[in-house]
Amino acid sequence: MNKKYPYQRSKKKKYYKKWRDGVPGWQKRKTILNVVVLFALVSWLLYILWGVWGAAPEDLLITVAGGFFIGLAIVPFPFFVCVALYMRWNLKYGAPFSAMTKEFLLATEYGLEYGYVRKVWNDWNMAEVNRRVVFRIRFAEIEFMDLDQDSNICTIGGCRGRITMYDDPAMQTYQPYNSYELSPNEAFKFIFAFRDQEEFVERVKNEVKEGAWGRKHDGHKLGT
Repeated sequence: MNKKYPYQRSKKKKYYKKWRDGVPGWQKRKTILNVVVLFALVSWLLYILWGVWGAAPEDLLITVAGGFFIGLAIVPFPFFVCVALYMRWNLKYGAPFSAMTKEFLLATEYGLEYGYVRKVWNDWNMAEVNRRVVFRIRFAEIEFMDLDQDSNICTIGGCRGRITMYDDPAMQTYQPYNSYELSPNEAFKFIFAFRDQEEFVERVKNEVKEGAWGRKHDGHKLGT
């Protein structure tokens, strides 16, 4: 029986943030962004207080309003810089999960199918375009599979697992743009951000070969 597991955006956000916080280098960049934002806010406040200091009581309201609106015209600049840096660093330190959007997970009678949309550079158009990436593997071909309880990252490996990229993000046309099989020491990973997780685990346990579920990927060739 085929079943498509409903996607939960809040679940993805929760586990993605938890995993990203442990990536080396991310906390340093996060601190830099927080310091810049705090500096901008404190500078804005000090500018207003500096204008208020020594102002006549009858000019107090005008002075505060002037300082507020002048700061409002200047302070957004560091915020825009922070947003740009955040987007860039998030893609870099959150890879590969940061590039995965519009995800779906399907369990069929024969195996698993997981897909997502990601942006890729198109030399022909000289611009980024959306493409659908789909990972498919039969239950009988899964050599190792594990769902980490802490990060909720699902790891799957098998020599016949295939990753296919489609030009059409909606997959209304099934002409593949690119396709390749996993190498013997390669694993496919995604954050399990779907409902009915316990049901999924039980189904997979019953379908995969003995010893495959719970087997960790150690980076060595399968079977060694």
